[in-house]
Amino acid sequence: MREHIMERRKFIIGAGALGAGISTAIGTGAFTSVEAERSFSVATAGDAEAYLRMTAADSPNAQYVDEQSDTLSVTLDSLNENAVTTVDDLFLLQNEGTQAISVYLTDSSDAVTFEADGSSVEGVDGAVRLGVGESVTVDIEVDTTDASGTLLDSVTVMAKSQVFAAGDDGVVTVGPNGTAADYSSVQAGVDAAADADASAVLVDTGAYSESVTVEQADLTLQAAEGASPVLTSPDGESTVTVAADGVTVEGLTVENPQGQKGVALESSASAVTIVDNVVSNVGTGDDASGYTEALSVIGGNTGIDVVDNEFSDIRSKKDGGAYTAKAIWMTANQSSTPSESDPITDVTIRGNVISNVTSDVAAYGIQLQADISGVEVVDNHISGVTGDLDGETDWAAAINLSKGEGEFAGPSDIDVVGNYLSAQSSTTNDSYPGTALVVEGNTAASTIEAHENDFEAPSGAVNKTGNGEVDATNNWWGSVSGPTKVTKGSAPGQGSDAATIVNWTGDGVAVDYSDYATEPFFSETHTVAADGSGDFEAIEAAISAAQPTDTIAVTGEYTLDNVDITTPHLTVTAADTGATIRVPETSDTNTQDRAFSLEAEGITVSDFSFVAESDISNPNEINVAADNATVLNNDFTRAIDAGTDLTAYSTIHVDHEGVTGVTIKDNTVEKGAIGAGGSGQTTVINNTVIDSGVEGIYAVVNGDEEYIIKNNDVTGFDGLGDGAQAVKLTALPSSVNGTNSTSLDAVAAAVFAENEDVPSIRVAGEIFTP
Repeated sequence: MREHIMERRKFIIGAGALGAGISTAIGTGAFTSVEAERSFSVATAGDAEAYLRMTAADSPNAQYVDEQSDTLSVTLDSLNENAVTTVDDLFLLQNEGTQAISVYLTDSSDAVTFEADGSSVEGVDGAVRLGVGESVTVDIEVDTTDASGTLLDSVTVMAKSQVFAAGDDGVVTVGPNGTAADYSSVQAGVDAAADADASAVLVDTGAYSESVTVEQADLTLQAAEGASPVLTSPDGESTVTVAADGVTVEGLTVENPQGQKGVALESSASAVTIVDNVVSNVGTGDDASGYTEALSVIGGNTGIDVVDNEFSDIRSKKDGGAYTAKAIWMTANQSSTPSESDPITDVTIRGNVISNVTSDVAAYGIQLQADISGVEVVDNHISGVTGDLDGETDWAAAINLSKGEGEFAGPSDIDVVGNYLSAQSSTTNDSYPGTALVVEGNTAASTIEAHENDFEAPSGAVNKTGNGEVDATNNWWGSVSGPTKVTKGSAPGQGSDAATIVNWTGDGVAVDYSDYATEPFFSETHTVAADGSGDFEAIEAAISAAQPTDTIAVTGEYTLDNVDITTPHLTVTAADTGATIRVPETSDTNTQDRAFSLEAEGITVSDFSFVAESDISNPNEINVAADNATVLNNDFTRAIDAGTDLTAYSTIHVDHEGVTGVTIKDNTVEKGAIGAGGSGQTTVINNTVIDSGVEGIYAVVNGDEEYIIKNNDVTGFDGLGDGAQAVKLTALPSSVNGTNSTSLDAVAAAVFAENEDVPSIRVAGEIFTP
């Protein structure tokens, strides 16, 4: 399957994210307008981001900063056109950790500059060093003298324990032959740094065929600023081995196609940070065999941070042994029957993307084994974990907690929070054919907590231990009704969208799911393209696969005949290249001619071109049958001659009873009408209706409705049809545009006041003109 766009919709871990939107007028009136998109978001990254606090500054400009529980947003309304605008003392960055950190910002705009004390704080050169408890106040300068389009897409606050640059004291550089670097071999650079007691080895862009071992404490092995070095093991040995405390490995691409390990931490290595690396193609070569791990930690370690890495294409083949593949593997005991314990403590696994981990036997995204405790597994995205490729009833798990036997402890005190967890076994009759979270062995199940995760595997959670319940409250299980429960060996999840909880021990499911989420924490974008270049070729298939809050982005031309959308909070939209929906005349004489019928709450349909083909006299290209729907920025046309005597059916139709909270905005309707209907509040704004033939905007009114009808343009209206008017309300609603409907005259006046291009209105049979 092609890679989807996936976004975490809730629960931001760490220092919090700063989002800022710059839109309309700032309270003082100091800014005029500039025609440009002015919204951006700010996130945090780096090995020290968990120590960073962001808050509004103590200044008058703090009024533009909105502090929430896990976000900070800034709204500066309009900006001076063709000018430089500076807003001082907006927000504060503070080090709340136990060691000094360096902070700087990166963004994509030449027009926006973040400053502190008059100097830029952007890029490595602008890094500010913050001691424990120290802070810096950030200003923003926006230069619109040469701005058009988008001023700023995104901003990242980088928080690092140290920032290095070539030429600094204690920095060794590595680059390909012929460059000005100190060394052309990464291992030579690392050895030289150890001899000189240097602080960092910076590696420039290049392909380095070597295995590297770091034995110097407190050394940073890092890609140079803007560089993309690739390290590949030439002999199958671990590509990068860390054998000392305090080491940081950052920004590298690490590969080992013929070997078993990408990055390996020996038992002597503690206080190690693995951040912002790409570890891929491990065990994928023709001659590779055995257990494979993109990252392995083998016991006796403490203070391990694995942050913002990508792990992909990890493969193990059977080749005579029951070999497994893991993206991240940490074990306090290497043997299957441990004779001694070598504990691992204080581990953070955060913000990593794990994909395409495959094995003939068993595959794991993250596997934590034996005496490992004090672990946070937070905000990771795990997908494409596939086991049992040989079809002999093996397994796959996004996260596996296991081992520890007899007197030896298993995993304990582990928090699994805010992750997307997907796995799939190829065997359909396995006891758990792909599981999001497996708790087994001597794991202290009662100390395991899993919250605000999306369990997107056929089996959501399995507790095999008998050591108490796993607290798995407030997770998404693939269904608004929560998980299903099955017994061991009953092939959970086959043919069902809902994840399952397996009753393994026979004395209860041993998983507390009493409070479950009714919508996902992650939203996914599915692409549809008729030429096969998207995730799906048919819109119906994408709708069937989507979950609440997902987006379906469509490219191309399609014919749709009465497609029901039953997934709540789904967005179906034309992609930037556009999409056309043709609506044929239905063969069902009892059904109106529709492309979509919105049958669940909160659905949005936007940016399409709809064409009702032939002489369809009964079109509802979009039918709204559920609350809080949005029909936005669509173009509706009909393939018939102007002047045809059309019957009074609407291009956009809202059911007359039981539907509220509908918004119909920015649409163009030609040779059709907008049927506002509804039984609560309905908003119809900024629409253009051309040559409607009957009513341009109409509603069957029961008396309780609240209508917002503003800035609509009903043009080319010739009043065809009995009693037709530009706007028609069959009775007196509760209110129109915030005005209580005390009389027919008041309703008409409220419509005319907000719609300059509406030539007439009919309310309860009486016709009014401006």
